Amino acid sequence: MPTVKSDTSVSGKSFKARKEFDDEKQLGRPRASKVFNAVQRAKGANGAPKKKAFSKPKISRSRPRLPFPRGPSLKSAARRCMVKVNYVTNKKAGQWAAHGQYLQREGAQKDDEQGLGFDAQTDDVSMPTMMHQWQLDGDERLFKIVLSPEDGDRVHLQHFTREFMQGMEDHLGKPLEWAAVDHYNTAHPHVHVVLRGKDNLQISPDLIRNGLRKMAEEQITARLGYKSPGEVLHSREKEIEARQFTRLDKDIQHRLQTVPAISQDRLFITEHPLKPAAGKRVHQSDYVSQRLRLRRLDTLEKLGIAEKVGPTTWAFEEGWEKALKDLQVLQQRTTMINQGRALMTDPRCPPVVTKIQAGDHLVGRVLGTGMDEQYDRSFILIEGTDSRVHIVYQNNAIEKQRAEQKLQPRTLVAISGKSFEKDGKTISYSKVLEYDLSIPDQHFKSAKIPEQALDDALDAGQQPSDKAVTGFQAVWHQQLRDRQLQRERERSQKQQKSRDSRGKSGQDLA
Repeated sequence: MPTVKSDTSVSGKSFKARKEFDDEKQLGRPRASKVFNAVQRAKGANGAPKKKAFSKPKISRSRPRLPFPRGPSLKSAARRCMVKVNYVTNKKAGQWAAHGQYLQREGAQKDDEQGLGFDAQTDDVSMPTMMHQWQLDGDERLFKIVLSPEDGDRVHLQHFTREFMQGMEDHLGKPLEWAAVDHYNTAHPHVHVVLRGKDNLQISPDLIRNGLRKMAEEQITARLGYKSPGEVLHSREKEIEARQFTRLDKDIQHRLQTVPAISQDRLFITEHPLKPAAGKRVHQSDYVSQRLRLRRLDTLEKLGIAEKVGPTTWAFEEGWEKALKDLQVLQQRTTMINQGRALMTDPRCPPVVTKIQAGDHLVGRVLGTGMDEQYDRSFILIEGTDSRVHIVYQNNAIEKQRAEQKLQPRTLVAISGKSFEKDGKTISYSKVLEYDLSIPDQHFKSAKIPEQALDDALDAGQQPSDKAVTGFQAVWHQQLRDRQLQRERERSQKQQKSRDSRGKSGQDLA
């Protein structure tokens, strides 16, 4: 592999990993996890004290080596960290800067932070400026990485991110240029990292699927130590009321059975009282696991996912896992909608994720833009004339409008789906139209909808509706009805004028 010279930062200094000391290490007091680790090191395979054996220390720059053996008993006690990776290509001018502006937006960081990002050396990086320069330099792509440790509130996220990126740099064998910003605006503090994709930088699928997550979890575990038994139990208890598919649900899924004598389409689980088998005793952990499953089953019953058909028996329909995951999606959509609810003229509008297809014509008021933190995708919120709030993930057309400082809140817009044929393939794209009208949140009844907006909607096949009785939707449909009648009158007058003209011409010829 050819030698790759170190890149330089904006300030001109070469990138060099800075040795950081975690706040937790500076407290100078013992932790429960340290005690737990010491006990694990002292135990043998059967729980008895083990004899000491000489072993050489293992040294690695890319992976922290923990001072105790790994195995199933310690896997559940390791710290967890979500790592997601995707990328965008260099297509539209200003696209990367707009993303950087959103990452650095006000209200996402801690109250005492100055609204700037950080990199390998500095804490005052302007994300929009740096990302805009990367795009101007012609970088092929921009990698976007999200780091979300489950104990993010206990870790100095900037120190952790620098250590993670140093490990990634060691693994790839080349210097990396990156910037990041930490967010505390959700239940789980997390970090958004942007990585330059220049010089044909490639990240293998295996590294994305497992390697980066494993590296992050090892680093978090090295910082905080393995979870104590109490922490492990608390982590599992938090899953009992969760409106999403959890590890408890996976445990239940493995225990489900079919009972053909009762039903061919349903699955059943029965939690029998635990009793010692011949020559075997029931471990305390088995009792704890069953207690957690029973409480989770009660929650699934309340959510309508499971049905209790006996004192300790529950029935599940086929596809119950998908229903539970759909519930999680609905909860995420509700969270997204809450960001723009204050601007809505009708807060009762239900949320819907809308993908603009060829022939579609979506009209509405812009409520704002946001970031789907789970998938690291930008979206725009639109209060539609169909009395629904549309979550539209941003495509090239929308990103171009944002880069030009358009699509401001309250603006009336239309997004149309178009397509054309090229080399035997159908190419789809979107067209975004602004109508130079800002519709207020309160006094919207006096708004005068431009005829162009009404004509575009009628030409796209939209019809007035009597269902919209509140919000600006009622104003829209009333004016759409008036415009439709006016166009019909104008069409009739034009046809009558044409007939009169033909009749007059006939009389002249006679």
